[in-house]
Amino acid sequence: MKHNQLIIFLTVLMAATFACKEAYNDGTRELTPPDPNRESAVTTYFPDSGGIATKLILYGTNFGTDTAYIKVTVNGRKAAVIGSDGEALHAIVPRQAGSGPVKVFIGKEPNVKELTYDNPFRYSFRENVTTIVGVTGEAGIEDSDPEKGVEGKLRRPWFVAFDRDGEMYIIDEGRGANADGGIRRYADGVLTTMARNANGAMMSPTVCAFSIDAIQDTLYMLNSLWTDNSMENCTATLTMFLRNEGYKLAHGIWRDNPWNSRSTAMAVHPVTGEIFFNSQATQKIYKYDSKTASKVEQISIQAGTDKEQRMVFSNDGSTLYIAVTDQHCIYKAAYNSRTATLEKPTVWVGQVGKSGHQDAPGAAALFNEPKQLTIDQYGIVFVADKRNHCIRRIDAEGNVTTHAGTPGVTGSKDGALLESSFNEPECVTFNPVDFGLYVADRNNHVVRRIIVE
Repeated sequence: MKHNQLIIFLTVLMAATFACKEAYNDGTRELTPPDPNRESAVTTYFPDSGGIATKLILYGTNFGTDTAYIKVTVNGRKAAVIGSDGEALHAIVPRQAGSGPVKVFIGKEPNVKELTYDNPFRYSFRENVTTIVGVTGEAGIEDSDPEKGVEGKLRRPWFVAFDRDGEMYIIDEGRGANADGGIRRYADGVLTTMARNANGAMMSPTVCAFSIDAIQDTLYMLNSLWTDNSMENCTATLTMFLRNEGYKLAHGIWRDNPWNSRSTAMAVHPVTGEIFFNSQATQKIYKYDSKTASKVEQISIQAGTDKEQRMVFSNDGSTLYIAVTDQHCIYKAAYNSRTATLEKPTVWVGQVGKSGHQDAPGAAALFNEPKQLTIDQYGIVFVADKRNHCIRRIDAEGNVTTHAGTPGVTGSKDGALLESSFNEPECVTFNPVDFGLYVADRNNHVVRRIIVE
């Protein structure tokens, strides 16, 4: 009975308080800063748990009514402040805040007072894995045909990239002149083929990335070439597609020498736009010099010979993360902005040459063929751990945890993150529009989405 009465009381109080919000938003109420001659303080707030967009009512004294003087954070993440009457203010819990202290900052620099409530906020995440495009267990190259009710199929999704509108571009594995793979586009529920591997500058697509200009005018693509399936006839290692051509025509930019260098990794620097790529044949990473149409050696990964690599830059471009698939570890190399070069790489997580599955910090962690990496808006690294059939999460301190999938178990189960299953995931990519992680689930022939919120 007491519990029900409390719920009724809080519901009525919240409704009444939010009704008051209209008063201080209708332009009739004078907005005032906190009184500099009075002490500001916090007392209590509610609710103390919830998820994204939970409306908080925070009580205290001398907040002022001008929200320009007020900032609220939940676990260090800024919450939107939507109003204050001086002794109660309203804020909205941000996305992926996590559990932690609720703080109110009163005043403007340099005179800001930090106030912390006694009880931390308990954040509830919503999380699940869903299948987005492709038909589970059915390999194919057919495009969608909504009028005929035909679902698009993927042969072997290898890589996923997003433009700034959140439209998905998929590298579907195809090697040589067979036209069995290519670049596919998924938008508005429809899968279409932009270009197929067949000849010229498009014969063995392995990775793609957009230019950093505002309209993303160029989609760069790398061919991974070797002596098989007529790939010696490919005219380019580095290829580009242009937005004004619908990203449908392959234009060769440059061809490596030797041509069969097995390039499997590429990353565009997020600040300078420079293109970095690897050679599996030499175990080196290069930068493409557009002025001389040549490659400039940057660093060497001393982890054996003929080892596959994947890589991604940190959001600020200060660090390049390199997964060495066959050696089961991830390196990192600093980017020197003064010289525009990469510095000597070091092993960041995992153990060189040792496979397994173990969640742990740094060198104590174990992977089994880590593939393409991605970085979310908070700088967290995620990697497709192919032979462990799961997605791993790595924080800034190098702590490795299993984010989704059931380690060592193949399958195609959607649902809760750690109850889901994958089948040799090849790539994971962060979508900056919906904040989801998209997985190229290679042997399930689909792209899956991981949402944590």
